[in-house]
Amino acid sequence: MATLSGFVELTLDTDCEWETIGSCSMSKERLLSFVESEIGKTYMTKTLIRDIGRTVAKKRQQLSAIREEVEDLLDYLDLVEARARDAGKPRVSHAEMKKRFA
Repeated sequence: MATLSGFVELTLDTDCEWETIGSCSMSKERLLSFVESEIGKTYMTKTLIRDIGRTVAKKRQQLSAIREEVEDLLDYLDLVEARARDAGKPRVSHAEMKKRFA
């Protein structure tokens, strides 16, 4: 008898063949699946870590792009507010500004 995660294995001789019977409700296929999944967890963990890393990198790029867009929109808002404040005041043309600062 061997114990594996609460599974007790009994071996019986029936018709000159050995059969394995589990003492719990877990079938042999389910137990093997569990053992394989435990073995596979290390590989799955590495895969998940890699996938999460990619997702985080992608989200950081998206966040950076959103921040840039917000900055551009804030700059545009400043421009619109300045135009609204200066409405009705005389404006200086581009040519006049060149003359002043050239």
